[in-house]
Amino acid sequence: MPPAPEDLAVLIDRAAVARLLGIRLKKLYRCIGRLRRNPANPFPPPVLGRGAGARWNPRDVQRWIEAGGEFAEALELGCAERDDWAERLDDRARRLAQRRER
Repeated sequence: MPPAPEDLAVLIDRAAVARLLGIRLKKLYRCIGRLRRNPANPFPPPVLGRGAGARWNPRDVQRWIEAGGEFAEALELGCAERDDWAERLDDRARRLAQRRER
């Protein structure tokens, strides 16, 4: 069932979803598929659009959080490891650049 016209004004995009979850947008892009496939507490699907144009009802996201859905689940599913690995590589690249400058 499509959302009612009055609900369209309150729909949120991926950036707002990431803010609600307290994570970076990049991490949400990497992990949203796994969160949605989580059999214990699947992340709510968008009520409108797909991909970059997807929009969620903030109440659905809030209900998911209240039902125990946390981004910590993504750590268990392994999708947050990539960011940690990338941050370590970035840190290593910075240190190597500093050595070259000396």
